[in-house]
Amino acid sequence: MRGLLVVFLVALLTLSAGSRPAFAQSDDLDHLFARLREPATSAAVVSIETQIWNLWMHGGSDAENEALAKATLAMNNGSSAEAERQLNVLISQTQSFPEAYNKRATLYFLMGRYEDSLSDIVRTLDLEPRHFGALSGRAMIMQRLGRDAEAITAYQEALTMNPNMAGVKAALRVLEKQAPDL
Repeated sequence: MRGLLVVFLVALLTLSAGSRPAFAQSDDLDHLFARLREPATSAAVVSIETQIWNLWMHGGSDAENEALAKATLAMNNGSSAEAERQLNVLISQTQSFPEAYNKRATLYFLMGRYEDSLSDIVRTLDLEPRHFGALSGRAMIMQRLGRDAEAITAYQEALTMNPNMAGVKAALRVLEKQAPDL
């Protein structure tokens, strides 16, 4: 009985702290990734991908999610310095929010800071190995750096996680045609 009380209190504290329990998000993601690998209509795939991205974007506490949204808005508005500042603060406060690292990796990619982007992609994938956005981002960087064999591998990994990405499939086909011996 005491064990149940402890579990209940931990769950209550987790919920009252403003975040979803990690196990619920993990279960949701597991279910969505399983569905993503099943044959489906384009509309169903878009819906599943959107649900995955929503879980990733809202994977922190309410305050962390809000900070990520503000940084994303700054990034989308072309305020790279402000977005970087906000993401740096967010990441310094929580080292376990994969999408914060992924957003900063995207920002660094857009800024041409490929090595910084790759570092954040590694951290994203440490926290969420199925992150097909980070995997495809790594592939694009490798391609830009002329590291085609690594780009091909990263594109293939991304497609393993999400076999429905038309842009990734097209990029992979182009690379494989350019370097058939890789």
